[in-house]
Amino acid sequence: MTAGWRLDHVTVLAEDRIGGVGGGELLRDVTFASAPGTLTLIVGRNGAGKTTLLETMAGLRTLAAGRIEVDGLPLWRGAKPRREALLRYGAALQRSESQWFALLLDEPTSGLDDGGISLLRAFLGAHKAQGRGAVVATHDLDALWPLADAVVELDDGAVREAASVAAWAERAAATGGAAARGIALPQALRAAAALRAAGAAAP
Repeated sequence: MTAGWRLDHVTVLAEDRIGGVGGGELLRDVTFASAPGTLTLIVGRNGAGKTTLLETMAGLRTLAAGRIEVDGLPLWRGAKPRREALLRYGAALQRSESQWFALLLDEPTSGLDDGGISLLRAFLGAHKAQGRGAVVATHDLDALWPLADAVVELDDGAVREAASVAAWAERAAATGGAAARGIALPQALRAAAALRAAGAAAP
């Protein structure tokens, strides 16, 4: 399972109380790609749509518009997810009642001690080395930043930015906007920003 992802203009609507669709937009015009052999972090404040995005990529939410491909295969065939596409990835979602098997990951460091986080990093590093990809929603950028290749920042159900780790970090640290949007930058980036603000050269 290499699990390369492509989302094109994906929109998902909230369900109303009788199980139909008719609420507001949970995801709005979401477009990004994640290549095999890379780790993409999904970041954003609480309520930004990170879990909804992973549930949508797992085939648990119906699309109101747009298209999702897994390794070039459309995820949906008519009203049902395509079995061949589902077999190319796994998902471990945050709520225990939604658990599958590993790999879309929703807050995987939640509840782990340092030893558990080290084991998770080792697993993800080996996973990447085998040419396999992962998409991880997280608030814990310190734990996963060294492995990350790309960042997708969500804001109110829409992609605010999708960029390489270096490009996203540069903009986020320079403007300070990530903190204002409820995203805690990794300690290394906060330290570099503090050194720049003090007039010192950051490593």
